Amino acid sequence: MVLRCDKTGKLFFSHKEAEVHGEETGFQAFSQVSLDEKVWVCKETGKQCFNQEQIDLHKRRVPEAQTWDEKTIADLRTEKSAKEVGGPVEMETEEDIIRREAGLKPLKPKEPTGPLAITKENIDQLLEMGFTQLRAEKALVRTSNGGLEAAINWLTEHLEDADIDEPLGEGVYETKTQEELGEEAAKKLAGAGSQLTAEEKKAKANELLAKARAKKHGTTVEEEKQKEKARRAGGKDTVSAKRDFEDSQKQRDIEARKREKREFELERQKLREKLAAGGFKRSYAVPPMTLEEATEKITSLSDTKSAPALTMMKKLVDNIAKGPAEPKFRKVRLSNAKVAEGLVHVVGARQFMMAIGWSLVEDEFLQLPDSADAAAQVTAVNGLMQACAAAVEARRVAELEARKKETADRLAKQKAERDAIKAQMAKDRGEVKARGPAEASVAKKLPTGDGGFSSSRKFMDEQDEEDKRNAR
Repeated sequence: MVLRCDKTGKLFFSHKEAEVHGEETGFQAFSQVSLDEKVWVCKETGKQCFNQEQIDLHKRRVPEAQTWDEKTIADLRTEKSAKEVGGPVEMETEEDIIRREAGLKPLKPKEPTGPLAITKENIDQLLEMGFTQLRAEKALVRTSNGGLEAAINWLTEHLEDADIDEPLGEGVYETKTQEELGEEAAKKLAGAGSQLTAEEKKAKANELLAKARAKKHGTTVEEEKQKEKARRAGGKDTVSAKRDFEDSQKQRDIEARKREKREFELERQKLREKLAAGGFKRSYAVPPMTLEEATEKITSLSDTKSAPALTMMKKLVDNIAKGPAEPKFRKVRLSNAKVAEGLVHVVGARQFMMAIGWSLVEDEFLQLPDSADAAAQVTAVNGLMQACAAAVEARRVAELEARKKETADRLAKQKAERDAIKAQMAKDRGEVKARGPAEASVAKKLPTGDGGFSSSRKFMDEQDEEDKRNAR
């Protein structure tokens, strides 16, 4: 079965190849093509086209594409199978590596001699799985004796092929045991192994490289060797200079960070000394106010701004009411973040506390004397809360009245405008009625140059008379 991607037009000769293509590209639309379907392959680019329209499009995109071979899908599958039978590509030898580094062409690879060797152990395992002798041998040949798993995958993908049971022919492969193949590989390695050490290989490569450069530049081998030595020495000097610069830069960065750290520590020490000396100590003293003034200041705030102060005051006086003899309830630190939110950041809060008996001590504490009555504190705070609630309600009512007045003014203005329009319309109707009914106009033929019912002057006089009658 041969599949073709509907998006890219690429052919796949197995489901596995199509699945891999779908995962890589995200294209999942495939269609099955017949082995007899024609395909045109460009000799210059290898592009496969399935109709004349695709050929013309490829020619416009690639002007070099001029020669095309007409084939079928079956021909392409046969070529792919032949490539698979060809076996893996040989690795580059040491001699080829040396010649490549020297700028010379690699030696022509030797053509493989003899049939392909497949393993008898793999054939036996495939036979135990239920495959026939021919299919087992063909699978190992098609996969270049790549192993049991590769052979099973090939058989799974090609079970429906029409030529699955056709013999491969004589001389294509031979069957050997794994031990025999191992002995042959060991002999090849022993015979083809290089006897050169690493230093000798490097020297040989440098010699060939120098000869190639000398031939290219028209100089001697010794001159090229000297140039190479100078180049390498210059490279080492450059690398060494760069390394020294990077090391010195790192050292400078380390010294800069140490200096910044020392300066930061000095600044912190200075700040600590100033704080210890009282140079930056915050003052929480505020101008005194009467109870009425402080209450008016707090009630003038919105409910969201006064809420922290009321909450803090309520908590303080409730604690004092619960434990009148507890000293910790009668003293609070204004520098505390929660206390500051309610008593420092709200305008008039500290003045109110001082007005009901609290006093500022030690520059950052509010303290209530032991002789102060706890019940009076609760009454004062409750009165402030009621005043704030009343102020909020009064502002709400005033805002509501203002909106009502604004709405009434707008409606009155609209009514006045409508009344003015109605009065003007009545006045216009009275004027029209006083003029009386209008006389219907009569169409007249306009005078012409060749004569008509009346002259131009007479026509104009008649028109004026008609306008006067209408005006009366």
